[in-house]
Amino acid sequence: MGFLDRINLTITIAVMSVRILEGLRGGRNLLHEGYLFRLNRRQGETSHWKCHNSRCNATVTITEDVLLKASFGKHAHEEPKGNVHRLRFASRLRERVKRDQLTPIPALYREEFLAMRAEHPDKEEWLQSYETVKSTLYQIRSSTFPKMPRSRAELQIPPNYLLTIAHHRPFLLRDEGGGKRILIFSTAESLWKIAHAEQIFMDGTFHASTKLFFQLYTIHVEFRGKISSMLAAFLPDKTESTYRRLYLIVNDILEQHGLELKPKCVIRTLQEEQSSVESAIQKLQASSGIQAKQRPRDVQRKNLKSALVQEAISLGELMDCVVDMFIKSRT
Repeated sequence: MGFLDRINLTITIAVMSVRILEGLRGGRNLLHEGYLFRLNRRQGETSHWKCHNSRCNATVTITEDVLLKASFGKHAHEEPKGNVHRLRFASRLRERVKRDQLTPIPALYREEFLAMRAEHPDKEEWLQSYETVKSTLYQIRSSTFPKMPRSRAELQIPPNYLLTIAHHRPFLLRDEGGGKRILIFSTAESLWKIAHAEQIFMDGTFHASTKLFFQLYTIHVEFRGKISSMLAAFLPDKTESTYRRLYLIVNDILEQHGLELKPKCVIRTLQEEQSSVESAIQKLQASSGIQAKQRPRDVQRKNLKSALVQEAISLGELMDCVVDMFIKSRT
C-alpha cells in the first residue's frame, strides 16, 4: 500500500468513526466509539466536543465532520444502556419526518420502529413509544410547511406547491383577483376530460375551505364509470360576479390549452344560498347553449356525497336517482 493510499484509508476511518446525531428537539450530539459527546465550543470550522458525562474528561475535536483528535482511553464510565440506541432512533425519525412530508406520522413511526427492531431485536425496549414522541413529530412536520398567512393578499405559494407531485407538471393554473382572489387548481389531463365530458357536475363546499377563502368550488365529470373531481377553485365569496368570473376564467384556461367546453348538461347543487350560481349560469347559458339542471337536496346529501367524495357511484345510477327524486316527483 502506497503513501497516498494510507492517507486515504486514514481519512476514511476517521470520517467513519464519528457521527453527528440530531435529537427530536434539534440538539446535536456526536457519537464516537459508542460514547456520546456534546458540543463544548466552536472555532471557525473546527468544533470541540466533551463527553456527556460531566465527570468525564474525554474530548473529541473535528472539522467538517472529520475526526482530528480524540482522547482515547480516558472514559472513566460506561455509556448508560439505551442512550445511543434512543438517540439513533430519534435522529432517524426527525430526518424522515422532515424529508417525507406525505407519509402520515403514525405510519412513518411504525416503519422506522420496525426497521430499528429488525436491525437490533435485542434493544427494542429502549425505543421511545409513539405517545411520547407524537407531539414533537407533529411540531417538526409543521415546521417544514410555509407559515400560514393572515390574509389572501399575504398568501405566497412556494414553487414546489405549484406542480403535481408525480410528474412535476403545472397544478396551479390561475391566481388572480387581488382582494377578490381566486385560485384554480387542475391539470392538462383533467382539463381534457372536462372539455370532452357530456355532463359536468358542479358543487361548492364551505366547510372544507381554508380560512382565507369563503368556499371550495369543484367541477366533476364521469370517467371510466365513476364521477371524479377534475378542477378545484378557492373563491372569496358566493356572489354572482364571482361565479361569473370563475366560469369565464375556466373557459379561458381551456382555450389556452386548445380546448372548448361543450357539455350537453350541467348538474349543480340545489340550495337557496346558491341562487347566485343559477343567475350566473343563466347569463352565460344563452350564448353557450348548455342545459343547466339542479340537483335535489336529498340526492346531494346521500348519493352525491358518495359520488364526489368516494368517487364510487356510476353516472347511470346518479341519473336514475335524479330522475326518480326530481323529475318523477313533480309529475
